[in-house]
Amino acid sequence: MKNCKSLFLLAASMLLLSCGTNSQSASASSATPSSEVVSSSSEATTSAASSSLYDVDALKQTYGEFSITVKEEGIGSYTYDESAKTYYLDVASAKATYKLSGYFDGTFVIRNGSSLTSYKGVVIDLESACLVSTGDYAVINYTLPEKNVEIKSSTATSNKILALGSNVAVYSENNAEFSGKGTLELASIGELAHTVRAADKIRIYGEPTINVPVSAHDAFHGNRLYFTEDEDVPTDNPFLGTLNISNVVSQAFDFETSSGNGEIIVHSGKINVDNAESVFKTDTTLEVQKNATVTATNLFGDPYVAGDNSTGLTTSIIGTFTVDGKAVE
Repeated sequence: MKNCKSLFLLAASMLLLSCGTNSQSASASSATPSSEVVSSSSEATTSAASSSLYDVDALKQTYGEFSITVKEEGIGSYTYDESAKTYYLDVASAKATYKLSGYFDGTFVIRNGSSLTSYKGVVIDLESACLVSTGDYAVINYTLPEKNVEIKSSTATSNKILALGSNVAVYSENNAEFSGKGTLELASIGELAHTVRAADKIRIYGEPTINVPVSAHDAFHGNRLYFTEDEDVPTDNPFLGTLNISNVVSQAFDFETSSGNGEIIVHSGKINVDNAESVFKTDTTLEVQKNATVTATNLFGDPYVAGDNSTGLTTSIIGTFTVDGKAVE
């Protein structure tokens, strides 16, 4: 069996920077990273090391000055703490949508700043945005135990959310969703840092192209994973895009739970995984349905594994699932 850390370091050293499109106004200066975010391993990759994978100066030049606006007037509000490099985005009684463009190094903390008793989720609408963290903080941090953060890649735009320090790219205390029709690159390089982590569900739907070129731990980590906007009505806005994951130290998708009820259902779409320990890890249910195609190459573990707390993993492979060209049943 290959050494997964060696594979990760080798792949990371060969990772090439890809450029996106330009953007506009309202810049934010750098300072000390915020501590009001999810913590991570102390064995972290430094900012100096991260610059060897991604040229931060080139990203700044490509994406331009940072801009943030509330897309629906009167819904949602935000404040900026320059010393902490932190934007605080508040939920509202109706769903708040924030448009982000340009380059920003720091964190976005989504909170209930007005102490609302009832609120909706938040949409982060990326329109040619490059969001990075070079310290011990998540790029996007949804701090609430209810509702969700939705990361939307706007049509015909190229976007990046990059954890170049020691934390995750996207973290949610409840649910995280990914949608849109543009392109989104997600990455984490810190020691044992997941790229996306949610305390409960992760949903991927719509027609985005999502690329995870490197992940220092699991690419996606949570309790339940669905490739549709509504798992109860899987024909309601299913995933019709492509998800490419490569150079993963652990699993592409780890949805093991402490209670042994993790679930992964791939309703549709194309998923390509290259150079990972395994594609799927979960406790109870794994389904690859008829409209889904999963292609894996260069695995150094099982194609799917049961979690440590599992009482038995039930699999249903009706769609296409191949590892190095051989069908998985």
